[in-house]
Amino acid sequence: MARALTLTTLVVALLALFVSGWTAWNLHRSQSPHRVIEARGLIIHDTTGTTEVFKVIANPDRGASLMVKHQNNTGALLSSWQGKPELVFLDDSGQSYYVRPGASAAP
Repeated sequence: MARALTLTTLVVALLALFVSGWTAWNLHRSQSPHRVIEARGLIIHDTTGTTEVFKVIANPDRGASLMVKHQNNTGALLSSWQGKPELVFLDDSGQSYYVRPGASAAP
């Protein structure tokens, strides 16, 4: 009986050590500065959850876009979606200002 109890205690202790080590390893990996987060897009909404305030979209065949928007509807869009770099500024009146290669600069 004492031998079975000792063996059971040893197995439980080894299992606890294994689970603790595995948990620590996963925690270390998730906090590593070398980790990479992969996604096709990222959208961050405001506190009402209805307005996009930050958006990143990437497509290896069509380019990428980054949009930053303020609650007063001003914002900026940086894109290579059309195959050429483009920078768009939007003021609070809804007026857009574009900066593209070969186009006049925004005021």
